[in-house]
Amino acid sequence: MDESGIERGEVERFVVFRLGAERYGLPIAAVEEVARRPSHLTRLPHAPPYLEGLMRLRSAVIPVIDQRHRFAAGEASGGAGRIIVVNVNGLRAGFAVDEVTEVLAVPVSELAPAPSLAADGAQVFDRVVTAGRDGAMILLIAPQALLDATERDLLADLTTRADAAPSSA
Repeated sequence: MDESGIERGEVERFVVFRLGAERYGLPIAAVEEVARRPSHLTRLPHAPPYLEGLMRLRSAVIPVIDQRHRFAAGEASGGAGRIIVVNVNGLRAGFAVDEVTEVLAVPVSELAPAPSLAADGAQVFDRVVTAGRDGAMILLIAPQALLDATERDLLADLTTRADAAPSSA
């Protein structure tokens, strides 16, 4: 055991971020880095509202997804915000969040399955943990599911727009 009394190998680490008053967590293994939000993102014409634009990060172009919009978190609560760059199976994306608050080490025994809330079977939140003295719950995100849902939504939006576009005959 280490000094905290937790046996080695039985702990998972999460990058915890805030959207408004809510806190969420991403497995640290999926997080490439946390970057300051650039003052300007390159807008993509006709992109869905949750796709804020593109940013350049060390010669790579990364799409930035507004998690505030994805999770219906309301208006930004001030501050410049952060971009959490994730890499899942070679797919890189930036998640725009209000603030990164901590890296949380959680004993595996304290992780509980999240209730299935998605009607379409997409389980973006796979686990939940109660953290802190206030007993606040943190929903833990399955990064692959979040990227899959974003990709699905993007394809659906593009298909809807293509179907609605006037045809030139």
